[in-house]
Amino acid sequence: MAKVVAFLGQPGAGKTYTLSRVYDRLANVHSSFFIQRGCPDGEGEWTTACGQEGKRLARTHKTQFTPAFVNWVVSSTVGLTRSKKLILLDLGGMPSEENKKIMSETGVSDVVFVGEISDPWREFLQGLGIERILTVPARRGDDAELQDTILEFLWPSTSDGPRRMCLCMDGPFEPSS
Repeated sequence: MAKVVAFLGQPGAGKTYTLSRVYDRLANVHSSFFIQRGCPDGEGEWTTACGQEGKRLARTHKTQFTPAFVNWVVSSTVGLTRSKKLILLDLGGMPSEENKKIMSETGVSDVVFVGEISDPWREFLQGLGIERILTVPARRGDDAELQDTILEFLWPSTSDGPRRMCLCMDGPFEPSS
């Protein structure tokens, strides 16, 4: 069964950029993962590759969530779980019914939150029962140490199975077995 991890954060926090840097690192060591864009903002790897012009184009072509788009994200993500071990969902920057549907119907188990978690986000994640959350600083996607932390969170390197420690909203803790 695949692990589905959502990348969340406030608008402009650097979710897509951080995820693109993580993608570069993951591609060198794992092949059984996929980044699924779950926000209709037009951003993706191409915006990073195109620099400032790509960012400008993405901002001018942003659209709204539609039921068809949300259903497509859900069905395609569920389909990906049949062939990949890790799915990374790049989701919208605001708590929403659309993000809730995508996360609940795709089986998101963990979250990488870029930037500070606001009260609305905290309530949103608690409502979904998401307990394993890694918070990382905003706009630091190029930081190699930060990338290492994210990679360890996504794909623990311990030989005796996944690490039991969670880096969550209120600091590290050991979940009960």
